[in-house]
Amino acid sequence: MALEVGASTAGSFDGMHCELVDTLATKPDAVTWGHNYGIVVNERCKRFYDEGKRHLFAIFKMIVLELWRDHNQKGVLHH
Repeated sequence: MALEVGASTAGSFDGMHCELVDTLATKPDAVTWGHNYGIVVNERCKRFYDEGKRHLFAIFKMIVLELWRDHNQKGVLHH
């Protein structure tokens, strides 16, 4: 609506902020930070990313984006 009346945009629109969450958690902040101690597999139990490829926070974002983009937004952490 604002764009329709002449408002400008700012920022980056080619990415997003996302986090791995535990879908079984009962707390509102169910962020999962343990993936650096195991492997993450998709819902077909296939490993799809090298968890040691980069530093923790870069890997965290890349795993989430990959799950969102190509794996039905579902993955499992195996320790």
